Amino acid sequence: MTDLTRTLFLAATAALAVPIATSADTVTLTKTHSGRLGVFGTESLFDTVRIGGDNMNTMNVYAGGFHVSDDTDDFVAWCIELSETLKLPFTYDVVSSPFVQSATDKLSQLFTGFVADIDTGVESAAFQVAIWELISDTKIDLDAGEFQLLSNQAVASQANDYLTGLSTFDPNYDPTFFVADGTQDLVTGQPSPVPLPASGLLLLAGLGAIGAASRKRR
Repeated sequence: MTDLTRTLFLAATAALAVPIATSADTVTLTKTHSGRLGVFGTESLFDTVRIGGDNMNTMNVYAGGFHVSDDTDDFVAWCIELSETLKLPFTYDVVSSPFVQSATDKLSQLFTGFVADIDTGVESAAFQVAIWELISDTKIDLDAGEFQLLSNQAVASQANDYLTGLSTFDPNYDPTFFVADGTQDLVTGQPSPVPLPASGLLLLAGLGAIGAASRKRR
């Protein structure tokens, strides 16, 4: 990718970006499958799309989730920086969101509603396209704005379904962001811990009191 393309994409996403929080946490990510496109998994869950935007050169890219490992867990991560080429293995900083809260919440809604059901290349590419749209534009429209999808109607239709369905989901996933100079920045998500209902907390408190009283009688 040319320096001009990288500069234009960075300019396109600047409106949604905020200073990245510093973190002492680092992690080395590696891909879990071999081969030139093995990073997309054994089922090759990706599709080819042409993208562009108001301040961005057009380009043909592979869109889909990257199957990676941190040497403890295997998981799928997604590109949040088109201005770099993915290079793995690579050591990343694990940071709080590099985007404004509204964009982060929408990413959480996207993961909450749809990530668990992805099992085709079109769905995987559409999920990636939806991420690029959410971090690039405040108004959701794949045909206009700083990010645009210029080809692949099947991916466009699926991505639009994801984007228009966001409001039906609460942001119940915790996005984790991996950033580093020299490779693509990434995001993944895990379900948020389910808080114990107030009645459950009262039950635990009562059990604790019973246990304390029992110990005193001994």
